[in-house]
Amino acid sequence: MISKKFEIGDDVVAIGATPLEVAKIQIESAIEMLFQGHHPIAIHTVAESGLQIVRELAADKDLPQVQNLEIADISFDSLKTFSGIRQDLNDMTIFWAIQFYEALGGKQTAAMHSFNAGVVMRFPDLAKTEVAGLTPEITAIAKKLTREEFLRYGAASINSARARAEQKQTETLQ
Repeated sequence: MISKKFEIGDDVVAIGATPLEVAKIQIESAIEMLFQGHHPIAIHTVAESGLQIVRELAADKDLPQVQNLEIADISFDSLKTFSGIRQDLNDMTIFWAIQFYEALGGKQTAAMHSFNAGVVMRFPDLAKTEVAGLTPEITAIAKKLTREEFLRYGAASINSARARAEQKQTETLQ
């Protein structure tokens, strides 16, 4: 888990964090919020903030991903007439934030990797390269998952990936 719990008395957090580190925290937090069942608007706000940082960093470096991506912005016509949010927009916002983050040299966390795997299974055309073991049969099953099943799978996948990463780190230290 990238998010650190802070005490109420903590006045200053993220001292010396780079913009890429801040984006990592926001992307990871959006993934956690998604799989913990938080409200889609809150998830979108956090995910979009992380995406905005990495998009600006990528634009400053003239990375080609910036020119190839158009994301529908959520518009608040007024505070009284918010038209709603499609939950799959959150999935794509997080997915593209991870792609930019990685293109900028960030290393994917276990949560990011698991999240990407789930999205690529459902939308194989998004894969940058051929994914080992991703068969048409697996894709067909993944596409039929309900939203709830996708979220349960994602939460279990992230927990499993984190446990494997912790085990590997423990083995390395011994």
